[in-house]
Amino acid sequence: MPGPMVTRSLAAMNEDEAAVEAARVTLLQRLTEARERGQDTSAAEAAVQRELEHALEAGRAARIAGVESPVPATLSQLRAQIEFATTPPTVPSFTLDTLPPSVSVLTSPHGGTVYLIGTAHVSAESEREVAELVALVKPQAVALELCRARTALLLPQSPSSPSSKAGDGAVNAKSVWRELLAAVREGGGTDGVFHKLLAHYVAQVSSKVNVPVGAEIRAGFLEARRVGARVVLADRLITLTLRRAWAALSTARKLKLLYMMLTEEIDVSAEDIEQLKKADMLEALVEELRGAFPELVTYVMEERDLYLTAMIRNIPADSVVAVVGMGHVRGIKQAWGSEIDMRALNQAPAADGFKLHLKLLLSALAGTAVAGVVALGYGARWAYREMF
Repeated sequence: MPGPMVTRSLAAMNEDEAAVEAARVTLLQRLTEARERGQDTSAAEAAVQRELEHALEAGRAARIAGVESPVPATLSQLRAQIEFATTPPTVPSFTLDTLPPSVSVLTSPHGGTVYLIGTAHVSAESEREVAELVALVKPQAVALELCRARTALLLPQSPSSPSSKAGDGAVNAKSVWRELLAAVREGGGTDGVFHKLLAHYVAQVSSKVNVPVGAEIRAGFLEARRVGARVVLADRLITLTLRRAWAALSTARKLKLLYMMLTEEIDVSAEDIEQLKKADMLEALVEELRGAFPELVTYVMEERDLYLTAMIRNIPADSVVAVVGMGHVRGIKQAWGSEIDMRALNQAPAADGFKLHLKLLLSALAGTAVAGVVALGYGARWAYREMF
């Protein structure tokens, strides 16, 4: 009878082989469709077969070495390559004289032309407009509302899958709280817990919307490659944005915000979904919290408006297409001629002393009995007075 290590190795091998076979079917189907459109796909078909065999060999070697299988990453890269190779050329439905309302034309300080397009991050129409604009302008550079921590958006993807499913909230909520508590106990900063919780929230909402996020960003990236434009990641690092927003809250307001996000059930109606299709999910969340937490708007929206403005207008190119969420367009246009202190926008906040309060709150919510009792005794009167 095989031991547990052998069983795990066999399971990993089966997972790799199943993933490779599924990729083979879908990629060859895409190549067949491209061939039927008149594209020459012979070289791409040979590359697919070769790369899939290499992926399996690399997976086997990883299992022998006892390290993580490279097969998922290899398949993601291969899907991106085939998508790029088989996507038909984009034919613009407008001209430079008939640009859609989503496009604003600005002049950079050194005389370059910037085509600023405002997009909905969950919208097929925005995806089409971005691709057509880049194909029409053929710019020297394409600026994306993206930072290096979010470049996974550039790979082919399906809608995010939440860590809990609708109807399982009461069961899975505790697992989320325990995960957050473990992150604090392991020495992570409390701003990282805020980041993790936001990611969990966005994943749940994205799954309810049931459409991939950031398709227009990927469209801009793919079309930039096609026309030979340089790609510029123009957004501030998301972790820094959230650290600055988190640091702006007092201890009481941090507890209030986390309590709200941990205990209020996420219920997305059909009307909410339509609104989400018109805005960035993180920005939509911040707008919901504007009344109770106006300081979040400053760091997640207004500061990023300034950062994006400085990055886009300083690109040394005669022509630039800049792809940003429509919520940033007004702020960018207002700040276009202003002086912007990038050093201040990039300054990381000092560490806070919030960890003890957070451990107690998460211990109570995660169902850790002793810590929960301590939390209730320690914080009940203070929380009632300070938070509400």
